[in-house]
Amino acid sequence: MDQTQVNSFEKFLTTYQDKKILVLELGIGPQNQMIKAPSMQLITGNKSSRYLTINKGQLNIPSMIADRAIGFSSTILDAFNALITGKDVVETQGPARPAPQLSPEDRQKQEEIFKNFYPSYTVNKGYRPGELVMYTTIDGNHPSHLHAVKYGKALMYSYGDPVDVHCFTQDGHYRLVKLGLNKDNNEVHGFYVEPNTFIAMEDAKGVTGFTQISVTLPSSSSNEILVPKKDQLKKMFPQQRALIDRLSIDD
Repeated sequence: MDQTQVNSFEKFLTTYQDKKILVLELGIGPQNQMIKAPSMQLITGNKSSRYLTINKGQLNIPSMIADRAIGFSSTILDAFNALITGKDVVETQGPARPAPQLSPEDRQKQEEIFKNFYPSYTVNKGYRPGELVMYTTIDGNHPSHLHAVKYGKALMYSYGDPVDVHCFTQDGHYRLVKLGLNKDNNEVHGFYVEPNTFIAMEDAKGVTGFTQISVTLPSSSSNEILVPKKDQLKKMFPQQRALIDRLSIDD
């Protein structure tokens, strides 16, 4: 990467992040997050911005910006001809209706639910497009409780001490995943948890420390937290009875 160009791009984002901006994205596939992610963050945080993407057969417009975005599933030439002449017919996506916003009362209820499972967190809306982001702090005395969400959840390691993630899957498997920054110790940086898999996180060192993890919930989800029944879970996983007792809340 050309660091001079990187610096210029970051300066541009800093200077114009609050202005009226049109991001024109040409032929960038949804997997190319090195290019897409900075643009998505810019658009998500700036309500005056607009997004136009052209990529045949691979449009990916996050719901967080769908009301300010339009995509052309066509070649760049066909899309430009349609834009300039208004005559050619090409397949388009968007713009969508604005996503519904939580009422203050619903937001308060959601916060009370989350506090049952995460010792400490802050919410940063718009940090990643289409997702609700929480930074959770786990230390030796405050593990999270076993919980799940109806939709997929992404756990991405941010910084701090390594953390153990206990996973109880629907097909009857228990897995311990070490989340951290040291691949030599079989620690992964982040992973997706399958829907309805119950997880709990705790400090991996067993001593007082802290671990910050960003927990992202898709904006399309209901944000409901699912709590396992301890007795049922212990019947499925008899070898982890002590672990389940320690990381469960009362029914």
